[in-house]
Amino acid sequence: MALAPTIQLTWEFAKRDLTDRYAGNSLGLLWILIQPLATIAIYLSVFTLVFKVRIPDAANVEGGYPLYFLSGFVCWMALSDVLARAPTLVSTNAALVRQIVFPTQVLPIKSALAVILTQLVFLALVSAYGVLTIGPSPILAALMIACPLLFFFCAGMASLLSALGVFVRDVKDFVSLLLTGGLFLTPVFYPPGAVEEPIASVIRYNPLSYPIYVFQDILFFQRVEHPTAWAIFAALSITLFIMGQLVFRSLKHLFGDAL
Repeated sequence: MALAPTIQLTWEFAKRDLTDRYAGNSLGLLWILIQPLATIAIYLSVFTLVFKVRIPDAANVEGGYPLYFLSGFVCWMALSDVLARAPTLVSTNAALVRQIVFPTQVLPIKSALAVILTQLVFLALVSAYGVLTIGPSPILAALMIACPLLFFFCAGMASLLSALGVFVRDVKDFVSLLLTGGLFLTPVFYPPGAVEEPIASVIRYNPLSYPIYVFQDILFFQRVEHPTAWAIFAALSITLFIMGQLVFRSLKHLFGDAL
């Protein structure tokens, strides 16, 4: 199938994914704005009025803990959404997969694209909160690099997990367990210097930590605080995307028999 029609088909499927997610709701697509607004309001209330967690003064940063949390959480939301949907992507679209002319590789890519488009609203709100809290910064322009890399990272994971999920149905349960505790094994909750070994090493080498570090650098630290994470995130994103596409394409002719 030609590249241009495939891109157009992916875009149309991503838009349909968004509309189907809120189909039947009275407020419809307004939920794309309502959900991140409500999420930000809830966490701001919790961390400013209840727990009152502070970033250590030695960290030499201007933002408070709510911004630290939100800057990582916006990335985690995209990652967890993609991971949760990926293992059943093929099986839930079995009718399309069985059609010989349908480019099955569109499924994980459109899923990742739909998630990123949804999270862009959340990202815009967190960016605005950061500007109001600590002021504007030129590094915000780096979101134009970080967001495409996050898309490639998510699309790669979706391709690998969706292909594997066709043959190993337990994948969705393993992923569910991973997501249950995964948030606590990334730097989303923990401010600088707050975690000791061996948990610090687990967080440091967790593949999901690298994109979170990058978004925290842009939205919270307003500087490249984790240069190694930037390099690893870029390399992982491209590698995952290429590997995911290769694995998915090599297995897709077996999907029909396995479903």
